[in-house]
Amino acid sequence: MDISGLVIYRNLEYQELFQEVACLLGYAHMDREPDPFCCGGKLTELAVKYGFEGNLWHCFLAFCLANHENAYTTTCEITGAADGSLDEIAKEDYKIFKALFDADITALEPGGFGRLWPVTGLQRRTAAYLTNGSGTAL
Repeated sequence: MDISGLVIYRNLEYQELFQEVACLLGYAHMDREPDPFCCGGKLTELAVKYGFEGNLWHCFLAFCLANHENAYTTTCEITGAADGSLDEIAKEDYKIFKALFDADITALEPGGFGRLWPVTGLQRRTAAYLTNGSGTAL
């Protein structure tokens, strides 16, 4: 299975990082071998930015799925279940994501990845709201 088979979930917000880690796990091919330490650093930066905790690879994959607007997600938002061929295409993409979720990221230990899991102790971001003095958000 290879991420080149993705049809709907392409061109993710963090596509380069997605492809690099997938390559390290054997699910993608690139002209150059990605630097596992660089990938680990990028995942750690995203963890701080978005509040990921635990297995950063799983958090990152979930983030990619949840934040990717595409034909399937838009159809489901507007009409409910997509059904038909669009549903089948999405199911095939989800099979690839499931394989990525099941990949043992700790197997990349020689590259330094193994010590990143689980991640704890990150400063959680909280939302700050402007109020009108009575506690009601503006």
